[in-house]
Amino acid sequence: MAGDYRRYDIIWYEAPEDITDISAWEKHIIYQNNSHRVYHIEVGDIDGDGDQDVVFASKTDNDLGWLENNGSSTDWRVTWIDNSCTRSFNTRVADLDRDGQNDVIASEDDTPKGGTLHFYSYSGDPRIQRNWVDRRIASFPAGEGVSVFEIADIDGDGDLDIVTGNHQGDVYV
Repeated sequence: MAGDYRRYDIIWYEAPEDITDISAWEKHIIYQNNSHRVYHIEVGDIDGDGDQDVVFASKTDNDLGWLENNGSSTDWRVTWIDNSCTRSFNTRVADLDRDGQNDVIASEDDTPKGGTLHFYSYSGDPRIQRNWVDRRIASFPAGEGVSVFEIADIDGDGDLDIVTGNHQGDVYV
């Protein structure tokens, strides 16, 4: 999976039987929009149907969305999760609240104003934007944008934790 920041595309490269045959990799453009520059993508099952969907962030347009994989290589439906996630920089898919449904975690990297770590969960149909709820995990002061983060059970207690850093060189768990 690849995002093209310059051409606004999300591309899926389908692996051939012989992955060393570079010319046999099949290119599928699954999202193309002239107003959303794709900055980060993450793959995970959002709608619980067993296949891999794609979450993406558009850093320049403040949009966070997901593409529904319906089994077709060409017909992927977009659903917007949030249209106000300023300079969304990084995304992850994980069942953070342990309800059996994957959630979306995104960082907001507006360094001059500060950064925010968002946790989006949904109830009902995830293909309806109003069903997504933004629960802000953490906010950081001006000059401390949140660029990258990872999710893992750091302390071994059975729930998922988040490790992140900021532009000042600080690390938070």
